[in-house]
Parts: sequence; structure tokens; C-alpha cells
Amino acid sequence: MKFKGLLFDLDGTLVDSYESVMRSWRKWAQRNDLDVKHTLEFIHGKPAVDSITQLLPQATPELIEQECLWLEQTEVNDVEGVVALPGTLEFIQQLQQLDIKWGIVTSGTEKVAHARVKAAGLPTPEVFITKDDVEQGKPNPRPYFMAMEQLGLTPSDCIVFEDAPAGVLAGVNAKMSVVGILSHFDADVLHQADRCVENLSQISLEGRDSLVFK
Repeated sequence: MKFKGLLFDLDGTLVDSYESVMRSWRKWAQRNDLDVKHTLEFIHGKPAVDSITQLLPQATPELIEQECLWLEQTEVNDVEGVVALPGTLEFIQQLQQLDIKWGIVTSGTEKVAHARVKAAGLPTPEVFITKDDVEQGKPNPRPYFMAMEQLGLTPSDCIVFEDAPAGVLAGVNAKMSVVGILSHFDADVLHQADRCVENLSQISLEGRDSLVFK
């Protein structure tokens, strides 16, 4: 796979924040008297504001904003167990050594994303797109277009790494190549991805412009 820049989702792709996410959303569901199991199945890969809006259909915009802020602070405060997924630190280190353009594109807010990057011991990328930077989140392609533009690239230059259907679809909608990370979903769920791997330890770099799958 040829490329000029690599764009990564954060949660479930670069870092394992699953338990932190589940704890925070479980508290939120209980706070709002919602079915916890349904809530936890519903929210993965979507911006929190979209999930909250759909899970609380009668809520006013003001209430939705309050709930988003409550959830954000809960997630910022709870980074226990947030770690880099296997192969992530080594792969990112290679990118930096080779001066390869890369960025993070996440549905999380800026505060939450930076808290998790720090907790996992990852470097801050050249481009860091969060929910706060765009009006429409994944599966809309706008977050990936924004990262691409900031790196000075075109869709055909980019490879997207994603672990959730909404993120894979965002990459597809952006006309970029997509690698699915099988941290939470099987390959048949991420069938729109061009390739799927368990984690970044199964990929290596060949020079500054090519990925090799082990």
C-alpha cells in the first residue's frame, strides 16, 4: 500500500481506552435511567453528542450540551488503564524517525483525546482533529478531509486506520484507502476496509511511502 500520509483514529486504533469509555458511559446511562447494555452497544465509534442526542430524543439543546460536558469531564478524569495498543508505540516511533506525515482523527473531544494520548505515552501528532474541530463527525468524511488538508495531501495520498464501522465509512467516503483494526469488531463488520489487521504490530514500513502487511 503506497501513501504519503497516515491518518489514525484514536480509541481502539492507537490506544485501548475501552474500560475507561465503558465506565464513563455506564455512569452516564445510569444517571439518565437508560438501559446500560443498549447504551454501551449504541455509542461505539460515534461522536458523543450524536449518541446523546439520539439516546435522549426529548432533550433540549441546552440539556444535551450539559450532558456532553458532564460526560467529557468524567472521561478526562478517568484514564485508568488507558494504554497504547500492541505495536502502536513502535510504529509511531518509526513514522517520526522517517519524518512521515501523520495525524490523529478522533470523534472524541479535544480534552478527552489529549488526556488519553498523554496517558498512553504517545507523542502529539502534527495534525490532531477532534470532535471540536468539525460540525459533522464520522461517518461524514469532513474530519479526514480536514486532516488531509492540514498535511497538504490529497485523498489518494492517505491511508486511514479505523476500528469502527462509522470510522471506516468516513475513510471510504473521503476516497482514501482504509485499514481496519480488529480490536472490537470482526473483519466482516469492517468489510468496507481495504485490509484488516489485529493491530499495528502486523504492519511494517517499507521506506517512507509503503506499508507491508506481515
